[in-house]
Amino acid sequence: QKGNFDLDHFIPWSFLPNDQLWNLIPGDSSVNSSKGNQLPDLEHYLPAFSARQQAALQVFYAKKPNSNLLEDYLQLAPSLDDLIQLSAHDFEARYRDLLTPLVQIAKNTGFREKWRYESQG
Repeated sequence: QKGNFDLDHFIPWSFLPNDQLWNLIPGDSSVNSSKGNQLPDLEHYLPAFSARQQAALQVFYAKKPNSNLLEDYLQLAPSLDDLIQLSAHDFEARYRDLLTPLVQIAKNTGFREKWRYESQG
């Protein structure tokens, strides 16, 4: 429902303290509360996360290609033009290449990994 969501950090803010767009996703507040500072199960959540990120990036880029906010995505590719042209598979692979070492470092420093949401209802 419009306006009824939390903005969640896919990789927890307590590990990666920034609000860059490539790491944010809207979600239900109960999911955000459940996840807390845990690391999401990449095998389970990465495909949907990267697909939503790619769709949002394409819409935003089409409307405001020169927005400074889009610079957040340059961690995934040398240029936005290159990133926009990627297939869904290659876009997800870029995310996997970025997130896998971050998850490993966070795990090594004590963050719990492979979180999955379990509904309380």
